[in-house]
Amino acid sequence: DNVINGSAKAWVTFSNVGGTNTTIFASYNVSSLTSNGTSVYTINFTNPFVDNNYCFVGGVVTDSNTAMENVQGFAGGTRSTSAFQIQVRFEAGSSGGTAGGTPAYCVFFR
Repeated sequence: DNVINGSAKAWVTFSNVGGTNTTIFASYNVSSLTSNGTSVYTINFTNPFVDNNYCFVGGVVTDSNTAMENVQGFAGGTRSTSAFQIQVRFEAGSSGGTAGGTPAYCVFFR
């Protein structure tokens, strides 16, 4: 596929089960997804970016009407031309933690 300037350079949708049994449903320019622990994942790109100045956008389908879930870059995690590390989290009232069991979506632009 030809990538036009300004279009997504990589994207992935996957099951976020919080463990090692993670399934990629569909992707573009993503070679693999590695589970690094509870709701922390490394997304590995098939073709690397030219530099680290790319934009990441993530989302998740919530499995609860009482909690907000989100995908964020993992603090202190990998951000390189060939991989990016994320964490899927939830917030419910004053508590928060890692989330699992819902589809997650990640898109990368450059």
